[in-house]
Order: sequence, then structure tokens, then C-alpha cells
Amino acid sequence: MYSVVRSTDFPIDINKEDLITDNLNLSSTNISYTHYAGSFKIYNPSDFDIQPYEQNHELDILFKGSGTPILTNNDTSDTFQMNQSISSNDSLILKGVHPFLNGAACEINTNHGHINLQKGWNSFNLSGFNGTVTFDFPFIYL
Repeated sequence: MYSVVRSTDFPIDINKEDLITDNLNLSSTNISYTHYAGSFKIYNPSDFDIQPYEQNHELDILFKGSGTPILTNNDTSDTFQMNQSISSNDSLILKGVHPFLNGAACEINTNHGHINLQKGWNSFNLSGFNGTVTFDFPFIYL
């Protein structure tokens, strides 16, 4: 079963506050799914690991900025790397295991990597990039 809210709904607006705090037992204000380059943590409150390759789980990672991003989940050792420079006008999305640059498949310009999220907190590092990275996924429960 998938949650009604997605990670990109955080921070939660007042209309969904009760849904999050009462039903999912999550803080609605202290969790962020958009971060800047450097080290940061992403929380997966699901009952399962998010595995886009193995389980075809939905996980979109959106990059907005410029550079040649290298995103590494330090806990799983998964790495996604873009091998060409992108500009601030470009749109780079890792949609599960398929990367798209401005809507066109661009896997040939990557390391062919993908990102998994284990249950709980995941420690990440984003380098070679000036901008934001946003993790968009539903939470999966029994």
C-alpha cells in the first residue's frame, strides 16, 4: 500500500497535518526531501527499502542547477553520476533507473547507476554540482 502523501509534500501544509502526525507517526516539519550539494540525510519511513531496479519502486530524483552531479548513498554504496555538464536551464531527472535530460533519455551520458533507499535514514553526498536535489517517492506500507 502506498501513502496518500509523497515525500515532496513535506513540509506538510495545515490541511494534511493530522494525516501525517496521527496516521504515519511522522514529524511534519522536521523532514526535508530537497537538499543542496554536500552531505545530507533522506528519511524513508516505509516498511520496505525503496528499490527502483529490483522491485520497480517509484523514486524520482530531480536535479536543478549546474555542473556534473555525482550522488552517492553512503549507506548502500549506490552512485548515480552524470558524465556531462548540465546548465541551470537543464532539467535532469533520474526516474527510477532511467535518467532524462530535458525529457530525452540520457543514460549513455551516465555511469548507468541508480539509487536505492533503505528503511530509515540514508546518508548522501552530492558533489560536482551547484543546485538542489529533490527526492520524490510515495511511502510503502504493509
